[in-house]
Amino acid sequence: MNPETKAGRTIVRFGGISVIVVLGGFLLGFFTNVFMDRTPAVRNPAAWKGKISSFQLQLTPFVRKTSEGPRQLLTAVIKSGGLRNAVCRISKAGQLKPVSISLGDLPPGVQQVALPVPVALGDDSVQIVLESESDSKVFGNFLLKPPKKWQLFLVQHTHTDIGYTKSQDEMLAEYFRHIDYALDYCDRTDGYPDDAKFRWTCETSWAVREYLQRRPASQIDRLKRRIREGRIEVTGMLLNLSEVASENAIAASLQPIREFKKLGIPVVTAMQNDVNGAAWSLVDYLGDAGVRYLTMGVNKTRSILPFDRPTVFWWESPSGKRIIAFRADHYMRADAFLPAGSPGPIGEQELRDYLTELEGKKYPFDCIAVQYMGYPTDNSPPALSACDAVKKWNETYLYPKLRLATAREFLDDIASHHATELPVYRAAWPDWWTDGVGSAARETGATRSVHAGLQETEGLFAMASLLGAKVRPGALAQIAAVQDAVLFYDEHTYGA
Repeated sequence: MNPETKAGRTIVRFGGISVIVVLGGFLLGFFTNVFMDRTPAVRNPAAWKGKISSFQLQLTPFVRKTSEGPRQLLTAVIKSGGLRNAVCRISKAGQLKPVSISLGDLPPGVQQVALPVPVALGDDSVQIVLESESDSKVFGNFLLKPPKKWQLFLVQHTHTDIGYTKSQDEMLAEYFRHIDYALDYCDRTDGYPDDAKFRWTCETSWAVREYLQRRPASQIDRLKRRIREGRIEVTGMLLNLSEVASENAIAASLQPIREFKKLGIPVVTAMQNDVNGAAWSLVDYLGDAGVRYLTMGVNKTRSILPFDRPTVFWWESPSGKRIIAFRADHYMRADAFLPAGSPGPIGEQELRDYLTELEGKKYPFDCIAVQYMGYPTDNSPPALSACDAVKKWNETYLYPKLRLATAREFLDDIASHHATELPVYRAAWPDWWTDGVGSAARETGATRSVHAGLQETEGLFAMASLLGAKVRPGALAQIAAVQDAVLFYDEHTYGA
């Protein structure tokens, strides 16, 4: 260790490492002589000019449509001192002629280059010859695999987070506008290819219930038509509920499903987002209401995320009843690669990273549902931007196929093709955010008391009805209003 002082700084050398500190003792930075010695291009750029340093071959999940037929896209990562008229030749055993791809001129440094090759039919070991006017090197062996034939179901919805982005009394009008916009966007994309047509999933049943009661008949007819066509889906959860809700309240919260069915509106999916758990009793109540699926766009913040990858499974209750449940990714996961509200392309690198991650985690299927919102914020209105982006993508790529879908489409596909392969879990799914109710302990206690009182009142009304007593006009409506009030407290924003 040989300290010396220069220009107001102390330089202390430990072998090949120099640490620079200001005289006050604060660390300013460090560098290693060893690192600089290993980078001849920094010391002597001329010696590196025109030379090939390294080559890496990376698989991608993309298959592009070309005039010569489908082409699997590989990525070459080339480090060089700059190459002129570079050519990459890819060959494998038994192949009469290598695939030659002109790369043109490559500037110095690390460059990523797309290599379109015929789609591999099986695992093949390939050799790479990289040539330029100034250098030539052979690299191998690289393992080339057939790409997975991915199908992505992209599910657009808003996230009902009452009071999070605006005051509570403004939210219902916002949700009405969302449905109105969704109907208009369906009209505007009727002429698009089917996979690129606008689709919308109503995350909660509360907004739909109120829409059917308050909007003009013409709008309600438009909504029913788009539901019949599969362009809009209505789901079964009244709100995104916390664990404060009693079992009786959870059962009552599914009442809109019965009302919807009277109007010819099917409900086969329940959707809960953000909340990282769900009441176990839902399995029984949803199944009895005719709901077959539960999809959970979990926010893993301050929680333990079940499973290390998106997982579809049979969720079994203590009674032995089952529904198909899907632990999806975060409810805005697809916003990472879709254009956010304004026109733009699919984020190719972000999509590649996502699918590569799924394959690395051994995700078992070649299809998956990924949720998104028109704009990456809670209570987001719908947006059209994904329609044009998906249309352009599917015109360019054979795989992955992208489809704008409703929530049920992916789960219908799984139920049709993989139902017998799904694991069965007979276990509770606790909500890790339940401690949040402690932020309003007095109000929570009052709400719990009302829950108990409601159950007693409903029981007394049921016994009186069985004995032939007449229920006072308006009494049931009053009970329903109180039930709604406590459920809004039980909603995951605590007291909304």
